[in-house]
Amino acid sequence: MEAILEFLTSVPGPTGKPALEFVLLEWCSRQHLFFGAYERKVSSVALCKILQHAITHNDQRFQDIHVQGDEIAQQTNGIRTRSKALQEPTQWTSVPVLVKIYKLLINELSNQMETNASLQANNGLDDEDEGWDEDDEDGDEVQFTGQTLYSLLDQYDKGDYQGLGLDEEDEDDPDALQDPTSQIDLQAYLTEFFQSFSQQPCFSVFTSHHTDVEKQVLHAISINV
Repeated sequence: MEAILEFLTSVPGPTGKPALEFVLLEWCSRQHLFFGAYERKVSSVALCKILQHAITHNDQRFQDIHVQGDEIAQQTNGIRTRSKALQEPTQWTSVPVLVKIYKLLINELSNQMETNASLQANNGLDDEDEGWDEDDEDGDEVQFTGQTLYSLLDQYDKGDYQGLGLDEEDEDDPDALQDPTSQIDLQAYLTEFFQSFSQQPCFSVFTSHHTDVEKQVLHAISINV
């Protein structure tokens, strides 16, 4: 960790600032593009370690790096048309990079909770389906998909990457299988991370940046904010 941070701090990025800032800016803006189960675990665990290191060592190299935060709600009269959107482009808050990493990890925890809940719902439906006729009393076919609204929207946002078998490729990759990271239960890992992090004196600094959705996610794992 220290060797990598020192190297990235000592060499310039494309804008002339330390490459560390460039790497973190690109990483934070692309975290949502990791779709394979293994890739998401590697990236999320790495972000946890970066956040933990920066806080534990009070690493000043992270202090002056700011990135795009949350979208600022636009106050508009009537329907927001395309022309209005062009005239009033989306605006975003600016937050310290450590806050952004923290928020990305909450989002990943939310994704894991939704995915696991959906899988449990699917398993429950499979069990209940045993012994049932495929057709109802009126002769109409009954279909149990087990998909929640969240999972359908999530699939749409991802461009249906889940249908490309990316997670299956993880299972076939011998390097991924040999990496202990692939065996991590990411929901349990992030839950433990946040419960521990919430006990840190600096936690109040991060809570001031919470959205209502993020508060709900933390409440779900018994963290009151």
